Amino acid sequence: MDITARKQAEEALQTNRRQLAQAMDLAGVVNWGFDVARNRFVFNDRFCALYGTTAQREGGNEMPPEVYLREFVHPDDVGLIADELRKALDAANPQCSGQVQQRILRRDGQLRHCLVLYEVTRDASGRALAIWGSNQDVTKQKQTEQMLRIERESLKAILAAAPVGMLLLDEDTMIVDANSTLAAMVSRNLGQIIYQRGGGGLGCSHSFEDARGCGHALACPKCPLRNGIMRLLADGVSIRGAEIQPTLLIEGQEHRPWLSQRRTRAQVAAFSVRSGVLPGLAA
Repeated sequence: MDITARKQAEEALQTNRRQLAQAMDLAGVVNWGFDVARNRFVFNDRFCALYGTTAQREGGNEMPPEVYLREFVHPDDVGLIADELRKALDAANPQCSGQVQQRILRRDGQLRHCLVLYEVTRDASGRALAIWGSNQDVTKQKQTEQMLRIERESLKAILAAAPVGMLLLDEDTMIVDANSTLAAMVSRNLGQIIYQRGGGGLGCSHSFEDARGCGHALACPKCPLRNGIMRLLADGVSIRGAEIQPTLLIEGQEHRPWLSQRRTRAQVAAFSVRSGVLPGLAA
């Protein structure tokens, strides 16, 4: 009997499994199951590794939900996870999938953040038979979000206290924040500045040349404001002192203030309007 085709199929299956495992490792994803009839979570070695333990240490690869909640879930999240499990098992609940975020406590004491996705297998009457799910370690993303939040709060404090006009722009040249000093310098309120494209919020003369506003005039591809931000965000190096001089329309008159640029770790470009360049408006 020629078994070549079968061997090739088996080898291809093993290759696919290895590739899937590698992809899951890169993404920090592990899978698990829940046997409803036996009221047991079913884990594998990869799941145990995420939790800093082994099946041998836990007495096998199965665990009652109350033990899992007590041993591995952050105390403040136990109620949340218990409620999510009850909801998944509720025959009156038509949902067959869900997600929740939880904090886990590894056996070595490390705290990790996980995104949990799951699907429920139900019979014709809606009774849950099994739950299949995955946990993704999103700790690094959470830490990054926290760092960015702290950075944004620091920037807000700087904006509020700065004696010069300042604004923050993202990589799309959208103004994400500004201070009242800047608003006074360009004779606008903050509502007319924030969440506008840079030129539109500041009153760039070219933003009035096209009905679509900032970014659509013939001069926009050469805009020093936008191109300055692109350079600052592209090179990854913090820069202080780079300056541009756009033409702004303020109360119907053209002014050409100097704007100093600085790139921040929060991936926004900060601009400060030098005082004294807008006669009668600078604070």
